[in-house]
Amino acid sequence: MATNFVSNQWLSAYYKVLARTWEHPEFKEKLLSAPAKTLKEFCDFVVPEHIEIHFKEVYDRDFSSFPAFPVSVFDTPPSQKTVLKVPLVPAPGNLKNELAYLNSFTVPDNIFCCCMCC
Repeated sequence: MATNFVSNQWLSAYYKVLARTWEHPEFKEKLLSAPAKTLKEFCDFVVPEHIEIHFKEVYDRDFSSFPAFPVSVFDTPPSQKTVLKVPLVPAPGNLKNELAYLNSFTVPDNIFCCCMCC
């Protein structure tokens, strides 16, 4: 029987809401103003009690204001509440492969992609 880690649910939810923000500006505003509520309503993802999520738009590939976090933070609660800053990158334009597009946001000196948890 496969284990359904919260971290896997998070990655699925992140990519769903990210894609939705690309096509629906009103959804992006909702996500920015009420992230936990929007994640629950749109993809049935419940943010764990030990995590507070904030989304912020990124346009210039500068992730310096986004501290990296291990995706395992969703599965193994830390001793104190963790605040995660998560980037919303712009739409891929005419690229056909969204995953390749998202991977293009990798910062050269780091191994993190746009979700900051890889």
